[in-house]
Amino acid sequence: MRHTKRRFVILLLGFLILGWRWERTLFPNMPGLDRLLTWGVPAVVTGAEIPGRDGEGVVTTPGEILNRYATLAVDAPKGSAEIILNYHSGPGGMVLGDLRPGDLLLIIQMTGASIETMDGPGYGAITALNSAGLYEYVTVNRARGRTVTVNPPCGGLLNNYLSSAKVQVIRVPQYRTLRISPGSSVTAPPWNGRFGGIVALQVDQEIILEGTIDVSGRGFRGG
Repeated sequence: MRHTKRRFVILLLGFLILGWRWERTLFPNMPGLDRLLTWGVPAVVTGAEIPGRDGEGVVTTPGEILNRYATLAVDAPKGSAEIILNYHSGPGGMVLGDLRPGDLLLIIQMTGASIETMDGPGYGAITALNSAGLYEYVTVNRARGRTVTVNPPCGGLLNNYLSSAKVQVIRVPQYRTLRISPGSSVTAPPWNGRFGGIVALQVDQEIILEGTIDVSGRGFRGG
């Protein structure tokens, strides 16, 4: 099946997709779509990305990981133009040299909500989200060592991010077209307490989805 509306982002977290210019008819015949497409909202994407810079993407094997994952090493306050990263080895881990100017990054904070701590039937209920779940897209101006200078709009980051709250910094491929062949799939590393569980892609022109995009059971775990 094909989707040819110009330029959109797919962000897949466990059973959640957030899509820029998303619509219900995006993948009309995809099995299990109802459990995946649960929320469509505009994605905040900066104007400094380079749509299509990664060319034509072709996925031919099951379980391919297209993103690269780092974590925030130091708190990043609202308005900051720099973030400092921890790199990671293993499947999907971002390593030194993976980033270049114009790369698109997703910053997303995984934890940080307050819960009810009094012993009783309400124990564990969320009392305030605080900054848990905040996210935005930024682009790379420069990457030197673990320090990345970004090109976000409005004079810096839009949100405050706490490194102690499991903030992922994910490189998002910027494809001109993307084909996921029959029998193949795109996935993410399973959440390991630091990173994983998210697929985020930008496609400028066309997706041919003959395989699947699936992160079932790989998202942020409770408890």
